Amino acid sequence: DGRGGGTGAAPLIFRDNISVPTIPAVARARRCLDAMGDKGRGVTLVATGGLRLPADFVKALCLGADMVAVSNSAIQSIGCVAARMCNTNLCPAGIATQDKDLRQKLDVTKGAEQLKNFLSGSAGLMSVLARACGHARLADFCLDDLTTWKKDMADMTGVSYGGVADPFRRIKELEAELARLKPAASNKDDGPLCPGDNY
Repeated sequence: DGRGGGTGAAPLIFRDNISVPTIPAVARARRCLDAMGDKGRGVTLVATGGLRLPADFVKALCLGADMVAVSNSAIQSIGCVAARMCNTNLCPAGIATQDKDLRQKLDVTKGAEQLKNFLSGSAGLMSVLARACGHARLADFCLDDLTTWKKDMADMTGVSYGGVADPFRRIKELEAELARLKPAASNKDDGPLCPGDNY
């Protein structure tokens, strides 16, 4: 259960200082389980905490989660208004309360239908992403299906980095090549190629 997990009753000091970012935590847990060999193979890795969208669920599966559990997005689909007062028994949507009058605000039939729509819609979008990656099943997702443009995320997760380590490397190489060729082409200094350049 990573950062973003827990209820509206969680103390802010816990949320802000104790939690672990979910995506790097899943990657680390999978590496640890794999390193345990046979002992690790008997463990089911369930990712949860801040995963709200089908793309988030797929990322967790790609990183090695065996399944994903959702809570926040699920309760929002049935009508949670994110009042963050779950611990007060005064939930204005009637979800996180035992108060008889407040519970009347929750239309259980409507909420169940909305939850069904959210979960089936999420599964459908996840299947679209699986097909885009060349997979027939959600269980076929793997680390190779991910790329990140964030260097720190690549370092934390083992996901391949899609950016360029030094974005100016090629420019520097061309400038060095130009400087090397320039004296051979002419003994006189023609100045910079572009006004304002200082070579």
